[in-house]
Amino acid sequence: MRKLKTLLVSVFIAYSLQLTVCYADSVLSNKLIEKARGLDGTKVTYKGEVVTAILNRGEYSWVNLNDGDNAIGIWCKTASLGMVKFIGDYK
Repeated sequence: MRKLKTLLVSVFIAYSLQLTVCYADSVLSNKLIEKARGLDGTKVTYKGEVVTAILNRGEYSWVNLNDGDNAIGIWCKTASLGMVKFIGDYK
């Protein structure tokens, strides 16, 4: 089940950011946090589980993805969230 969620989130991120899907190593949240300034403006692949609520703000929404170490907030098109079927929570 966890692999399916990771796959769905990966597809969701690629689609929401309108990236070409390719085979690339994903960046862990720790690297995103520690190297934020150096990665600014670059395209990265980040995999994680959708956690907490999706915060809809009209055409765009905030969603938090957790890779097991940290949660990273993602700003994406609301229309791309239709494929998210499950959202993780404290339960």
